[in-house]
Amino acid sequence: MWLKWLGSLVVLGACVVFGLQKGQALRKREQQLQDFLQLCHRMETEISYGQTPLPQIFMDSSERIGFPVGDICEAVGRALLQQTGDTLSVIWLHALGKSASALSLRQEDMAVVRTIGSELGLSYSREQVKKLQLIVLRLQEQERLAHEERLKMEKVWQVLGWCGGGMLVLLLL
Repeated sequence: MWLKWLGSLVVLGACVVFGLQKGQALRKREQQLQDFLQLCHRMETEISYGQTPLPQIFMDSSERIGFPVGDICEAVGRALLQQTGDTLSVIWLHALGKSASALSLRQEDMAVVRTIGSELGLSYSREQVKKLQLIVLRLQEQERLAHEERLKMEKVWQVLGWCGGGMLVLLLL
């Protein structure tokens, strides 16, 4: 009898953890979009006022932005400093690919994030700032959508974990 209760407790716990993880993924998505926004704002400021080289911007940003976006910045900054001959676009996409498993972004979010690397280093600073401003607007829209979805769905996933686990326990008993 106690084995049945223990099994039920394990099933309930697994369902609750699943629901909490799904809710946390929504929170991570929103935070990571905010981190990419912060990166774009920093680059915009540094390019327009500081005339700071891109490798330095990425290395400085990696210290101020959390995981995994900070790690992406560090990888890009190091690759640019090594001067391997690859374009920023190639380096950016490679760094995103290496960190893809740590990112909680959706396809539409990734489409915007990929443009960050492809738009920089190809034109004068004024044009780069304009392109960054456009990327910022697109990221803000994605962040707004992520925030709305988190507000709607975070509690739903948590409650669904509890309810789904409870129903499975009832079915097993």
